[in-house]
Amino acid sequence: MNIVDRGFTFSNIASMPAENIDGVIIHHFGAPETYTIASAHRDHSDVRRNSAGISAGIGYNGLVDTDGTKVRGRMFRQGAHARGYNARHFGIATPGNFNNTRPREVVLESMAEFAAWVLKQANLPVNATTVRGHRDVGQTDCPGRNFDMVDFRKRVQKYMGVTNVSAKPTNEPSAWAKATWEKATKAGIVDGNRPQEPVTRQEMAAMFDRAGLLDK
Repeated sequence: MNIVDRGFTFSNIASMPAENIDGVIIHHFGAPETYTIASAHRDHSDVRRNSAGISAGIGYNGLVDTDGTKVRGRMFRQGAHARGYNARHFGIATPGNFNNTRPREVVLESMAEFAAWVLKQANLPVNATTVRGHRDVGQTDCPGRNFDMVDFRKRVQKYMGVTNVSAKPTNEPSAWAKATWEKATKAGIVDGNRPQEPVTRQEMAAMFDRAGLLDK
């Protein structure tokens, strides 16, 4: 697998050996494709240009460009991409906003191959804990509403060379959503099952009805 070095430099970043990695977290830039990987590195190299206080260079460990090219980020050094998870998770990102568009096939395949490579380095299986979207660990919609993590895990499985590992989401809510999920379950708004699976429109209507929003 080829990972291109575009000459990005980083400063004062702790190492993150492969054996210390707990999983991969997938991101989109949440911006038009005209906001490039080089643009992100520039902004993450100047604390004045970003709201996260990043100044050591692009916060992702690896990247995939819009044509599927894999690009070196921080690699096996601590990232700055998911608060509370940076020390033990490899972040892979790509330009684009997948709330507005769907990821290109070449991008999905390249990201899946990259993720599988990282899991192999860390001697990890592919499942809903080791391959997650940013939204699974933080209050964000990243990598976008049109990024299907269930399908993505199946793609990662393919590059791992395995067929017997479940790609289904865990039946446990993410840590950031646990209290709200339990409150909604207790109130009868949700049934307490499938917290990380997509919601259909009819299920959404039923939840609104249970919450009393349709009686106004």
